[in-house]
Amino acid sequence: MTSRPTILCVDDEAMVVKSLRDQLRRGFAREIDIEIAESGEEGLEVLEDLFSDGISVPVVISDQLMPGMRGEAFLAEVHRRDPRILTVLLTGQATADAVGAAVNEAKLYRYIGKPWGERDLMLTLRSALTAYTQARELEHQEAEMRRTHEASLRFVPREFIGMLGHERVVDVSFGDHTVRHIHILFSDMRGYTTMVEGQTAAATFHFVNEYLQRMEQPIVENGGFVSSVEGDAILALFPGSVDDAVRAGIDSQRVLRQFSAERRDLGQPPVFAGLGVHSGTLLLGAVGREERLRCDVFGDAVNLAARLESLTKTYGAGLLVSGESVAQLDGSAELRRIDRVRVKGKTRAVELYEVLDALADPTRALRLQTRTRFEEGGRLLQDGELDEALRAFREVLAHDPEDRAAALLASRCRQFQAAGLPEGWTGEVRLQYK
Repeated sequence: MTSRPTILCVDDEAMVVKSLRDQLRRGFAREIDIEIAESGEEGLEVLEDLFSDGISVPVVISDQLMPGMRGEAFLAEVHRRDPRILTVLLTGQATADAVGAAVNEAKLYRYIGKPWGERDLMLTLRSALTAYTQARELEHQEAEMRRTHEASLRFVPREFIGMLGHERVVDVSFGDHTVRHIHILFSDMRGYTTMVEGQTAAATFHFVNEYLQRMEQPIVENGGFVSSVEGDAILALFPGSVDDAVRAGIDSQRVLRQFSAERRDLGQPPVFAGLGVHSGTLLLGAVGREERLRCDVFGDAVNLAARLESLTKTYGAGLLVSGESVAQLDGSAELRRIDRVRVKGKTRAVELYEVLDALADPTRALRLQTRTRFEEGGRLLQDGELDEALRAFREVLAHDPEDRAAALLASRCRQFQAAGLPEGWTGEVRLQYK
């Protein structure tokens, strides 16, 4: 059977339907095929055969008065099976009700009276074929636009485009921007260079892709989106609440523990990452040139989130949150205040909080047990009570020798005991590294 488009003609009178076929063949011999049937039931069988062979059917013509299934009922069923098909009703005794039913139920394209004139029939069918072709071309264009738009969302987040006030990436123009208060999650893999050393480029590519896919899942599930990826570092934005960002950080550490367990089973090293959460005002906009734009974020809040992530190495934490973000938390995440620092290049100090729920048991349980004494030691250190502060941190370390933050603050106490408190001490430490 040919793959050319086919017009289906249905009439219960064999001579009539063959005459119709012959006229259509004369008019459309080079561009379309003609199939016939002598009842509505047979017409549906022919139609299904054409569908199964992948043949398009632009037009179905049917007589109205036929035994069994009447023409308007047949065309209504044709429309139900493929609404794109244009339907034409042939009738010599059409009532207003019959034509109305065909128009409403079969979305009738035309009805032609019997006996018909061949010229009128050809003009009607030519018009129908043109309409069908134009509709298919429009469908193809719309589908191509959808594919292009969906492909663009793999490079520019839908949420980012929405924040700029657009629905499609093609609507984004140079200079489009918005200023928003937003919550930021920054993550970075630990020891990435060492982990991929000696691996082939393909193996490194596969590993990084798997890592990024796993890290993105908890971000999306908690209402955020990945704004950018630089190597193994991820910048995620959360337009909703800071609780979303903190939950995403907690879930990310859980996902990494599972990922590491799977890798250990394969004889591969585990994967660790540090995460920092901060809230602040950002400018989101389209930058670059008219010919080559990219969406980016600007603001000191991003830099501070990255600094918090870096400090997770210093304090042995999985997830650090700034005091600004903690002040906006509504949830019940288990936190402990770690320190008050002024990071390099910043004039204002930031309060650091460790999210204990991001830790695996039994470490989480130990930190919860010693939290009160740890935070008491922090207050004593801030007040300059060095002996008492050191005693508190030693008690913490006696229960939890792996508590790197307690070890760091205990070392700070000993340094101050030897050299004296810094002039104007307020409990704030200036860091000389990023």
